[in-house]
Amino acid sequence: MKEKFELDESYARRLDSEDKLAKFRESFYVPDETIYMDGNSLGLMCKNSRDSVLRVLDEWAMLGVRGWLEAKRPWFYFSERLGAMCASLVGAAPDEVVVSGTTTVNIHQLVNTFYRPSGKRRKIIADELDFPSDIYALRSIMKLRGANPDRDLILAPSADGRLLNEKKLVELMDDSVALVFLP
Repeated sequence: MKEKFELDESYARRLDSEDKLAKFRESFYVPDETIYMDGNSLGLMCKNSRDSVLRVLDEWAMLGVRGWLEAKRPWFYFSERLGAMCASLVGAAPDEVVVSGTTTVNIHQLVNTFYRPSGKRRKIIADELDFPSDIYALRSIMKLRGANPDRDLILAPSADGRLLNEKKLVELMDDSVALVFLP
């Protein structure tokens, strides 16, 4: 039988004390008097991450451009090494994953590669559930390419704030659409 959830501090502290992952708390810098629950943005700084960044900064100072190939862990191969470390998380082989820039930077790169408005094909279809920075990226690229995002960026609506209606999305795809950007 499921345990009844309670809304008091003692219940939360008991759950914390039983948490198998609690031992990892000491691996992070936790601001004093803070309950940190933000998992969608900037998480807590891991102590190992801080050490790694400081090591790379020292290498940069000592090696300059040579750090790309001569650093303790050559910078040139970071994307592949990190990808190999993450591959099992997504059920991939180590050589099938690379780690690259932020999602927004990747969106800029991909959409800039594929969005070529011409004639009446100027619209981009996205959805209203996209993260705001994704929409900012699309609007920015449209402006750079001479399109008008106020007119040419079509955000497919969601009826419930969680899901998209596939039929309605397909209905938006006419011959004025240059690119479709969906999750």
